[in-house]
Amino acid sequence: AGAVATAAGVYLRFLSGIAMGTGQVTFYSVTRLVLAGSYPAALIVLTLLHHQTSTAFFYSWCASNIVVAGLFLSRFSDSLSAPSRVVADKQLRLGLPIHISNVAQFLLLRADQLVLSVVAGASAVGIYSVGVNLVEALWMLPAAAGLASIPFLSGDAPEEQKQSAMMSAIGISIWLTLIGAVGLGAFAPFLVPFVFGEGFTGAVIPLELLLPGIVAAALVRITTAALIAKRHTKPLVRYMLIALVLNLALNLALIPPFKASGAALASTIAYAVLGVVLLREATRIWAVPVKGCLRPPIGQVLSRLGRGKAAPPATTEATEATEATHGSDETKALEAPPE
Repeated sequence: AGAVATAAGVYLRFLSGIAMGTGQVTFYSVTRLVLAGSYPAALIVLTLLHHQTSTAFFYSWCASNIVVAGLFLSRFSDSLSAPSRVVADKQLRLGLPIHISNVAQFLLLRADQLVLSVVAGASAVGIYSVGVNLVEALWMLPAAAGLASIPFLSGDAPEEQKQSAMMSAIGISIWLTLIGAVGLGAFAPFLVPFVFGEGFTGAVIPLELLLPGIVAAALVRITTAALIAKRHTKPLVRYMLIALVLNLALNLALIPPFKASGAALASTIAYAVLGVVLLREATRIWAVPVKGCLRPPIGQVLSRLGRGKAAPPATTEATEATEATHGSDETKALEAPPE
């Protein structure tokens, strides 16, 4: 059962990428909700039936993966064909750098806890993980925006529209994440002891130190999607690996004297460097101004709420940048070749 469920999980990830790449965001979201809800539902049923064993929980996880993979299979059954070496080669050439960057990003997010465990022990990791889990909730919007951006940015829409969409996604993600970070930072001294107990009060300072890095990491989610849409993946891998090495070095330097606070500070510095570098790279490739990406999206939000009809300012700035770089009639020249 474990082997079948693992294979179903791998297949699920593969077909999830196809769903997002073809713009089937609603179907993707529904299946993710089914996957997220089916396992807890099964646990509740098992608890009510007094079958609270590790074996029962394991089979619940297996069933969740298999059911959702079946939903994806039924969705794409008409599109399946015999394996093709040509298609596989194209997928490997495009997907391998993305996979390497994903692994590097995962290690970037977890390397601090590994080093902290070795240097300071499990108790320090337990306190630090409270702050990490709380601040990572702020990533939900940028992560969703990044996933939803890839189909549009890599599609057939006019270049000016894609430039405007990318700038809007960056602006909305970073400012809403900033607002959430300010709110969480203000309430953390009261929230953490109230929810987790007085014994976890030490998690407040690491949490506060992580917040600037989380805001910077919101840039990473959108700019990564923008670079993938342009097939500009080699620099993405290079910058992710550099940030990972920087994070490890800072962790080794800061954790011994400062424990969990040192891990938080190291992560914030690495996230900030990565976010700035990827923002500059993405704006260069897409020929849009950095200032336009960081502008507060007040007009766009009001427009979407029906309180105003002002056009997003990103379109004008993107157009000016395009004309200055390539000429107003040469929009297609913005498309960079795969690297």
